[in-house]
Amino acid sequence: EQIKTAREKVSGQENNNLNDVLLAFPDVIHMFDTELGNLEDPYTELIREYRKISHDDFNATEISDNFDIEKSRKAVLKFKIGNKAYSKTLKIESDWIDTDFFDFVKNVVIENKLKGQFYELYTGGQEASIIYLTKGQYDYLKTNKLLVFAEDEWKDEE
Repeated sequence: EQIKTAREKVSGQENNNLNDVLLAFPDVIHMFDTELGNLEDPYTELIREYRKISHDDFNATEISDNFDIEKSRKAVLKFKIGNKAYSKTLKIESDWIDTDFFDFVKNVVIENKLKGQFYELYTGGQEASIIYLTKGQYDYLKTNKLLVFAEDEWKDEE
């Protein structure tokens, strides 16, 4: 049913690359605006979405943040994986995401020796598009240039 629905969605949208095609499938890619002001608990929501696209390999629980753009210049993100508690203080600069968030999550994944890692796909705008892949999947997709990774586009722009 998901494949049928995704096929219909893909045929009705403009597809510039396979990144666009994968967006039609649920829980494969999480795309979001890097301006967080429109979300109530943005880092909590992001961690929940990361859990979804990792199909619970990134099994974060007890997730919270105290993001309040009106009252503070910092937000503290907290969650647990297994019995280990994680906490990270993130800057609130206007309503933009603190890019330390991405490195923090990647380091948590490494520390927990998960099967995969989160990678950023190229969007060409102020959105972030995140996918969870094993090292083998990432290497295959990158070598065969099947997806457009943000890191490759940033190198081309320099």
